[in-house]
Amino acid sequence: MKFKFISAAIVGLILSVTFLPNVANAGLIKSYDFNGDLTDTLGNGVDLLGLGGSISGGQYHFEAAQGLIMNSALASTTSYAFEVGFSASLWRNSWNSLVNFSDNGTNDRALYYSGYYGVGVYPYSSSTYVSGTLLQNTPYVLGFVNNNGSYTISINGTSVTSFDTDGHTTPSALNTLRFFKDNGGEDFAGSVDFIRIHSDASSFGQVAAVPEPSALAIFALGMIGLASRRFKKQS
Repeated sequence: MKFKFISAAIVGLILSVTFLPNVANAGLIKSYDFNGDLTDTLGNGVDLLGLGGSISGGQYHFEAAQGLIMNSALASTTSYAFEVGFSASLWRNSWNSLVNFSDNGTNDRALYYSGYYGVGVYPYSSSTYVSGTLLQNTPYVLGFVNNNGSYTISINGTSVTSFDTDGHTTPSALNTLRFFKDNGGEDFAGSVDFIRIHSDASSFGQVAAVPEPSALAIFALGMIGLASRRFKKQS
């Protein structure tokens, strides 16, 4: 009987660790957390490719002209979302490339942080989509949602602008995303904590629902308690 009880406890713990996070993260298809490497933590996607830079302390650190490439980036190029947690240690130019959508970063189809038209984050050559100053050495979460041609840019979970179909934010035929590295010299230095890709617009932000360890423990105890009652009745 002790063996059955221990088995039930183990099963409960396994379920608490694996089942709940998967439910909470439904729609989150890739998560790069830089825990020593450039792999997808969820195991669903290809590894990022580093263009120089280094990983330490759970972050990828980059200088100007360095960055990351994600191949086979999006499950769908018509409805998706991504989040990038980053900090700039030095904004270098009037244009600072955040995410480039072009084939291998060959042109300016990208999101920039710029002060050229007005300080903010917006697609290249789009002068109306501004969001305000982003300070150096301050962490931000850049959010980008494409819902069938309707786009939303957010900073720290707050929408700062939205717009309709724009050729400068259309993913390339190769389905690549290039982070922080421009096609020219419009780069900056900084660090990134995570990059998360969502399967569609509706799943954006669900990563925040991942249970805390305490919640996992409560779930496991509940499973063990139910198993214990059943075995007592049988005995």
